[in-house]
Amino acid sequence: MSFNTYVDESVRDNFLLCGVNIVQSLIPGTRDALRELKPTDRSHIHMYRERRATQIAVADFVSNLPISCWLITVSTATAKEPLARPMALSALSKMGSLRGSRLLTLDDTSARRVDSQILREVARGVNYQFPHYRHMNSRHEPLLWLPDIIAWCYGRGGTWRDSVEPLVTEVIEL
Repeated sequence: MSFNTYVDESVRDNFLLCGVNIVQSLIPGTRDALRELKPTDRSHIHMYRERRATQIAVADFVSNLPISCWLITVSTATAKEPLARPMALSALSKMGSLRGSRLLTLDDTSARRVDSQILREVARGVNYQFPHYRHMNSRHEPLLWLPDIIAWCYGRGGTWRDSVEPLVTEVIEL
């Protein structure tokens, strides 16, 4: 089955790069459901800004989706911002969970040029068809909310991590 991958980051004690794989046939319905879940006074879901009741509802919803995700964690002992993101993106060459992805969508950042350079290098270094990639603003692509939600829950630990951990199929620690 073909799937697309949506990528965002979260910074807590460590830098977390999270990718969510979604089967292409499920993309429209998942996108619509996320829009319905979004508070009316917000342009997107961003977990650290949400009220506790919204956080709980969102985490519960996401934990029941038919998706899988992967994480790349960069310890602050290894690298701090702004070096952690390029290091995590470079590690995509080791991420088996990307095999079969048709499109990699990253949350738009000011590091777009650096991201593109790193992703071109990664694509040249893997022995499979690396997905096409693009940057989008999460306000316009609800599926980018998923990696933010999962990375936030995972990084938060405790019952939050427990709620999303069954979705995580691969973790690379740097």
